[in-house]
Parts: sequence; C-alpha cells; structure tokens
Amino acid sequence: MIASFAVFIGSFILAYSLVFIAKICHIATSVGWKLLCGLVCFFICCYIGYGYYLWQASTPTIVEYALCVILFFGSVFVAVVSLLSYSSLVELNNAKRDAQYRADHDFLTKIKNRKKLQETSVELIAAHRSFSFMLIDLNSFKEVNDKRGHAFGDQLLVAVAKKMESALLKGNQLFRIGGDEFAILLDTVNIREIYAQNNTLLSHLGTGIKIAGVSLDVRYSAGVSIFLPDLKRDIDQIMQQADVAMYAAKRSQQSIIVYDEEIHNQKKVDNHLHTQSETVFASQCLETYYEPIISAANGDLYGVETRFAWPLPNGNVVTMTQLSAIAHENNRTKSFVSCLLDNVFTDSALLLKTNSQLRIHAELPLNGIPSGLLISTLANCLDQYCIDPSRLVFEITLGSLEISQLELNQLLETLKEMGFGVGGVTCEAGYANPSEIQNLPLSHFKLIGQSIDPVKSRATFETYVYFGKKLGCMVRVANINTDADYDYANSLSSDYLQGGLFSEPLRVKEMINWITSYHATQWTIKKLKPN
Repeated sequence: MIASFAVFIGSFILAYSLVFIAKICHIATSVGWKLLCGLVCFFICCYIGYGYYLWQASTPTIVEYALCVILFFGSVFVAVVSLLSYSSLVELNNAKRDAQYRADHDFLTKIKNRKKLQETSVELIAAHRSFSFMLIDLNSFKEVNDKRGHAFGDQLLVAVAKKMESALLKGNQLFRIGGDEFAILLDTVNIREIYAQNNTLLSHLGTGIKIAGVSLDVRYSAGVSIFLPDLKRDIDQIMQQADVAMYAAKRSQQSIIVYDEEIHNQKKVDNHLHTQSETVFASQCLETYYEPIISAANGDLYGVETRFAWPLPNGNVVTMTQLSAIAHENNRTKSFVSCLLDNVFTDSALLLKTNSQLRIHAELPLNGIPSGLLISTLANCLDQYCIDPSRLVFEITLGSLEISQLELNQLLETLKEMGFGVGGVTCEAGYANPSEIQNLPLSHFKLIGQSIDPVKSRATFETYVYFGKKLGCMVRVANINTDADYDYANSLSSDYLQGGLFSEPLRVKEMINWITSYHATQWTIKKLKPN
C-alpha cells in the first residue's frame, strides 16, 4: 500500500516537472528538450503501471520497496532539475532581452538609438517601403550645456525626448542619434503629413521645459529626406540629404526644410566653394571694401568699416558669414582667420597713413572659430604690422552666436586688454536679447536695419539706441541711404552714421582718395562758414 502510494506520488511529481519542461520547449529550440518531454511522459505511464501492480500485489518484496524509493527520489530529481533548468533559461532569456534592449536603446533617454535607426531603415528599404527621414538638431544646446553643466544638459535631453515621444503621430518612430541630435522615421511621404508631425513637435515643445526650477524654451532645426523605392539610395545617402536640409533650416532660422532639387543644386555650389576655398584663403583672393563712418554731431569723418567678400565668376558674392561657415566645415579655419586679419592689418596700415586718427571697424566671426586661434593670430598681426590697437574696433554680430556667454565675455575682455575696441552689432534679421548683452564689455554698438521705415523699424531703433546709450556705448546707425534716414537717425542722438548717403563701399585705394577729398571738402566748408 505504502509502496504503491510512493510510486503514484512520484508520477504526480513527474507530471509537475512536465509543466516546466513544456515551458522550456517554448524557450529553447533544441530537440533534446522535446525528447526529454517525451521520455517523461513515458516514465509517467510506467510509474502509473508499476503503482497499479504494487496495489494489486499482496505483499511487496524488499527489492520492490527499494525500487519504489528509487523511483520516488528519481521523480524528485527530475522535478528539481527541470525547475532549475527553467529558472536558468528564464534568467538567460531576460539577460538576453535586456542586452538587446540596451543595444537598441539610448542609455540616457531610453528611446531607440542610432544602431536601431540604421537597422529599421535598412529593413524599410529592403521591403521597398516609402518613408521619410527627419533629422532634428536642438538649437543652442551647447550653450546651455556649457553654462549650466552636463548634468543639467542630460536632464534637458531626457525631458526633450519625453516631449518628442509624446508628440509622435501614428506609425512614426523616434530615435536619438547622439549628442543633441534626434531622428524620426515617418511612415509617410506626404508633405502635409510631414509638416503635421513638425507642427505637433513644435506644439509640445512650445510649452517650454522646466528643470531644477529653470524654465527653458526649446527650439530645433530639422531636415527631411524622402525615400521612394524608385530612388536607389542607401541609409547613409538619406541621412546625408537630411543633414544638408537641416543645416539649411538652421541657416535660414526655420524649424524644418524638406530636401529638394533646389537644395541639391545649392549643395553642388557649396561643394564647389568648399573645393576652391583653400586656394582663396591661401592666395588671399578675398576682396576688401570700406564704408565711411561719419560723426552725427559735426559731420567729420570718424572712421571706416571693413567688409569682406569673395566674388564668384557668375557675379554672385559669398559673404563673410558664408566664408566662416565654409572654413569651419572644411577644417580651414586657421587659413581663413589668417587671411581675414592679414587683410585688415595690411589695409589699416595704409588707411592710418592717410589719417592717423581713423577708427577702423571690422566684423570678427566667432561661430566655429576657436577663441584661442583669434587671439594668437591677432597677437602675431600686432607684432608684424606695429599698428596702434586702439585704432581697431572688432565687432561681433549679436543674437546668433553659438558660443557660451562666459566664453564670449572672456574673449571680449582679452581683446580690450590687448588694446582693441570691441563692439556689438544687432539687426532686423536677428535682434539680440538685451538681457544677454547688458553685461558684455562693449564700447560700440551698431544697429542695422533694412531701412529706417517709420512704421516697421522706428520703435526698434529707438529702443536699441536708448539701450546702447545706457550701456555707455558709442551708438552707430547703418543704412543711412536718404536724407530722411539722416534726419531721423540724428533725432535719436546717435553718435555715428554710415550708409549709401555718404558713400558706397570702396576698395582701399578708392577709400584713401575719398578720405582725402572729404577732408578737403570739410576743411573748405569750415573755412567758409561765417563765425
């Protein structure tokens, strides 16, 4: 009775172990586990048959009792091994799943990463599926990171990722490529739907983000590349096109631009410019023009402003902002800075021989150019040309700088210590925030407008002239092209004026002749003026 009972218990234990073996068969694909499952089923039948035999037997022998004990503990052994095997496989499977998750997801933001983006894109291309690739770059993230620290920057990235993820439209997927760059794979090639996704992102991010009690406005630039199965392109080409469109959006201060034929043609032009840029910088083929700056108080010549341009064979001109970007993108920053400052100092020496009291203003490009390179090049030019640094005023365009406030302050203070004047420029295309520049060590302040229109620009001009005066700066108003502009700028009590009313931009020799002629005219007027 006891012996048969032990065998029946063993069969139930084997049946219990069969549950874990069946689960193992779902996890592992090995044939061995399926064979084991079949053997356990066979043993269960044997256990039941032997138990029934013992139940019918009158008195089991010692050997039969011993066999019952062996069978019982054998079933326990099978159950324990099955349970432990199942637990180990579950742990391994979880570890594999975690490893796969970590491989496919960004550690910081927990969204899918660049590797997963490439895999998903390749799958879509292989399946001949149409889709759109949106590349997103956060604006001014480096400045926030430098100013408030990397921990704060990490929190900002996490918060931005959550906002973006909540803004995804149906079928779209979000990825983090690295740094402050994100990407969205859109399950559409419809332009309206692409812009709908962009509008949703703008709406979610437009509410702002608050981190550690600090409220931040988050803005981005995005470029989109559309993939159609007919176009034979790989993921690298798609990403490159989106990158080109994204930088076009950044330059034009738009939130999004879709890559098209126009951008493609412009990229060809840019590539040609990049190829030719080293020759231009090395041979100093930049053209330098000068525009006179007149004192608003008495009409005397105060100084000149330097302007640089690279004329193209088709008649177009590459501006200094474009030159700076080209130099940065092609690792030719040192050649560009050297060429730029050599021109400034060479022409300054000629201009100061004509009039030693002139102030020569020149724009100093900062975006993409290391501060240390600017300072060392300026120091070399001072040693080489022996020019009084107080005669030179270097100006920066405010409102579109990519360097941190701390770095900018340090650079301007160094320029002042070297003896140079420093000035700020603001314009209608990107007015500077007064709160960001009120602590900058500026001595000059230049305001540029498309025109001094009574309706559109007067309030802005008056505000910035007042602001410049409050900062203790010498205020200069540019684009004085008519008598009405002149009268209005004078009514604002600005210190200096410049524009087409006085002279068009001239080459250095023409400027020297103009200065000589202007001084002669002013001298004659003053001599003839009655006391």
